[in-house]
Amino acid sequence: EARVVDVEPDGPDAVLHRVEGDLPAEGDAVEAAIDWTRRYRHMQRHSAQHLLSQAFLHVDPSFETRSVALTSADATVDLAGEPDDDAVAAAFDRARAWAYAALPIEAFEIDEADVGAYPLRRPPKVRGTIRLVRMGEVELSACGGTHLRSTAEALPLLALGRQRIRGGLTRVTFRAGWEAGERASATVAMADALARSFSARWEELPERVEALRDEVRAARAEASEARAAWAAAIVDGAEARAGAVGGPAVLRLIAEDAEGLSALAEAASARRPEAVALLASRTAERVTLLFQAGPEAGEVDLRPALQAALPSIEGRGGGKPDRVQGAGAAVAGLEAALDAAQEVFSDA
Repeated sequence: EARVVDVEPDGPDAVLHRVEGDLPAEGDAVEAAIDWTRRYRHMQRHSAQHLLSQAFLHVDPSFETRSVALTSADATVDLAGEPDDDAVAAAFDRARAWAYAALPIEAFEIDEADVGAYPLRRPPKVRGTIRLVRMGEVELSACGGTHLRSTAEALPLLALGRQRIRGGLTRVTFRAGWEAGERASATVAMADALARSFSARWEELPERVEALRDEVRAARAEASEARAAWAAAIVDGAEARAGAVGGPAVLRLIAEDAEGLSALAEAASARRPEAVALLASRTAERVTLLFQAGPEAGEVDLRPALQAALPSIEGRGGGKPDRVQGAGAAVAGLEAALDAAQEVFSDA
């Protein structure tokens, strides 16, 4: 047995099948069966896309479909123009109305010479015999794809979002049919679980989440103030060692995390503006270095100090003359790295 995972044309009279599994020998007869679950989901996506493309034109003739992607459950339509949220909502409402009308979907073939007699949404991409797909009286396009028997089979139709993409297009993501129902069911289950965790009803979730955000913002502000006070106390209590004659003093400090490092950098710049700060943070797996010259430290190039420090932590880094950064995994080499950096100023 083998599973067909993709197909592609091979000239006008052949189709290549990409398969996973054992390949039959050339000339063997094979028995094929459609994976109906997969096929039906593709049919739902494709028929829904036709309805949506026509619905966007109904909302505004400038919203032409330029390309589509229907290979995954989250299908997309790329549109010309700039449909906003209201336009997207209007288009989906229109497409749903057509779907609920249970319009018949039929496919038929015509000769290319007769194309002008049909009000097609877009011109055909092939020559000779042209296959058309009609959905009631609302949609008619040249299309070689698989479709449903009725527009109602594309329901439910779910809008997932929009975004601007390259080329001045707007990409609208949607789900249709079984896949839309699965997404909606999962979303409802998630909302209900969250609501229970808040001891609230699902419709109260936005209010509860906003209250939680307020609490988080307040806690972060308090933590930031506490870190700033801690850093100021550390900087005020630290001894700035003398550098080379005529050079800046050197302040050497270590924090236990990256947030503490940032707080020390701000405090050093504000409270010891005349000094060069050799700062570091460390975790169990990583050392981060930050060397900065205070605003009153004069002209100092910190890059040689960083290059002297990096080998001890097996790290890499770079920066500008007045501020450099680096990181490495050799945590045990932190003190040696700072010693090497400080030695550069002692020898200057």
